[in-house]
Amino acid sequence: MDADYTKFFLKPDDLDDDFKFLSPARKDIEFEHLIDGIPTFKATEEAIFSAKKNIYISFWIFNPKTPVSSKKVRSEGIKNWASLLRIKAANSVRVHVYLNDFDPIFQNNLHQYAWRSYRTLLKEAKSLAPDQRENFQVISLHNDATVKTGIQDKLEGSLVRIIENLNKTLKKNSKTALYQYSNMPGLWSLIYYSRKKNNFSLTKHDSLTAYPAAHHQKFCVIDDSFVICGGLDVNKGRMDTPKHNSRVTSWHDINCMMRGEIAADVARNFVGIWNRGLPRFKSFLSAVNQQNKIVSLPLSKVGPLKFSFPQKIGTKGKAIIQLHRTLSVEGVWTVPSNVRDDIAKAYENAIEQANKFIYIENQYVRSERLTQWIIKKYNEKHNLQVIIVLPVAPEEVAQKGGTDEITMHGLYLQHKILTELKLKLGKNIGLYSMIKRSAAEKAHPTNMFGSYQIYVHSKTMIVDDKYVIIGSANTNERSFQVDTELNVGVYDPEKVKRFRLRLWFELLGTPIDKWKSDEFVRNWEAHALANTKRSPNTRKGFIVPHDKEKFVGKKGTWIPDEFAQIFDLDVQKNGDIEIA
Repeated sequence: MDADYTKFFLKPDDLDDDFKFLSPARKDIEFEHLIDGIPTFKATEEAIFSAKKNIYISFWIFNPKTPVSSKKVRSEGIKNWASLLRIKAANSVRVHVYLNDFDPIFQNNLHQYAWRSYRTLLKEAKSLAPDQRENFQVISLHNDATVKTGIQDKLEGSLVRIIENLNKTLKKNSKTALYQYSNMPGLWSLIYYSRKKNNFSLTKHDSLTAYPAAHHQKFCVIDDSFVICGGLDVNKGRMDTPKHNSRVTSWHDINCMMRGEIAADVARNFVGIWNRGLPRFKSFLSAVNQQNKIVSLPLSKVGPLKFSFPQKIGTKGKAIIQLHRTLSVEGVWTVPSNVRDDIAKAYENAIEQANKFIYIENQYVRSERLTQWIIKKYNEKHNLQVIIVLPVAPEEVAQKGGTDEITMHGLYLQHKILTELKLKLGKNIGLYSMIKRSAAEKAHPTNMFGSYQIYVHSKTMIVDDKYVIIGSANTNERSFQVDTELNVGVYDPEKVKRFRLRLWFELLGTPIDKWKSDEFVRNWEAHALANTKRSPNTRKGFIVPHDKEKFVGKKGTWIPDEFAQIFDLDVQKNGDIEIA
């Protein structure tokens, strides 16, 4: 192990605060990577099934009806995640689920999605014997960062459209309209339903509030000692394999599983966020159920959690891992106030340590700070190789109404940043995307070389085969400053190199273990260009050049960079949310 490994880690801070703490790097951690959806789902389901004491779950999107992938779990008669959690609660395991709620106006469909999931989980909890129900606790709450300034017209306009759509649905099917309304508790004080007139109308109200931030962490902790975390949410749209040959979805993601004290840090993070949000959740449920006599939300007994660090977790790993987070609270003006920016600092610090190469996979590359960190390092190390893998484009650009101002501003930021990186690094940087090894069945704006894109949703960075960042945070200012995010920084040269080799073999479809680091970009470029000349079924792997000019976007006049991509939504035919 290098004597300077400590340079990769941040100085601990706020150690006595369960909400704001930054723990020291933990040693002797068992670490393994997980690539793509099905392997991650299987590992997570089997870990949940093995739980003896407690389970903490937090995802940006969580569909309890997602079918289980593990044959081992299915053999026990368990069909989906809801029944898996109910069975564990019935066996005296304490199950706690923190659902992310969404802005009820700007993200109304996602707001409904969250409360449908809440109702599904509460139904499972109430099916338990009375003395077991407290074992299964669920809360749904949006991030408490709020914005009022400068967007009242946008909020009012969106609210009016929601009411118009409800009334249109009401004329076609009153049951459907009332069901939709029942899952909009954040709007019950603003939208009134009259039985007599059989219509929805806008109530008198003061200035409106937007909730632009999200609880975007994605993890599951088992018994305070084992954790799986990364970029994957729980829904059917993520259920892809490393072969990416599914006809239903095309999704690439990265997670990791760890055993040791790092899991206890993630558990403490859950407890801190749960306890901070619990009073607001209870007040919200009480208020909305008093406001509305037509519909209501189910109630259950939920209480605060206590956390005590495990005295000893016996592990035999070699990894050194630190938990990094982004946390924000209510903002004074237009941007929520950041109280933890470990993730941005970890990216900057890791890039500063690079000597040979930086490899980034991310859904959004939209941080000007990231650009400057890379350029600064390249100016010091002119042989530095930088490879970035990102989607052809966000799927929103192909959806009805998808090219709104916010989407366009995000595309503008990304085009500007990639152009600057390419200008400054030249042949030392390569930009790539992933496409399927089959011909597209129909035209689509994000098709490349006759194939559908494979959506790159992962959030990871590898530096010099020594250190890797894996987590929920995108490389944009939203994830660096606004959303609740959770990453881990892992120092383990043996495991990190093994991870890179396996990952690149999947993406490139050819052995790369003999490649020299100073030839990485040249080899990637040759491989990607060769794939553009091959027919889909003869391509090696999935990599082609990324065309940054395909979607250049447009600068928004009212949108802070921190909000770019913040209200986007994409719903596929299977009804599950695809973009996060």
